[in-house]
Amino acid sequence: PQSAHASTEHDLASIALEITIDTAKHSVKVINDLDKKKQSKPEAFALAICLKAYTEATSALEIYAVSNFQMGAYTSTLANVSFAMGASDTCKKAFKRIGKES
Repeated sequence: PQSAHASTEHDLASIALEITIDTAKHSVKVINDLDKKKQSKPEAFALAICLKAYTEATSALEIYAVSNFQMGAYTSTLANVSFAMGASDTCKKAFKRIGKES
């Protein structure tokens, strides 16, 4: 809904970054909830790796990507977002190691 009020590409990119941060935060919450339920299961190891990856991704987005974006350092912002995107691959690989689907 916010994009309807955006008047520049910068506005749209800012909205997209906020959506990305919200999605990463939600993923951390979901993984954390799953991790609590699976403590004695084989998935616990993979979920711990996923939780760490998504927590680091969220921090990178909130701390670095936002400040870089606000300063106009778009190449650095892209690097921060690309780093955060790696969380899903890290999570998939952790589950693959234990022979499960993420």
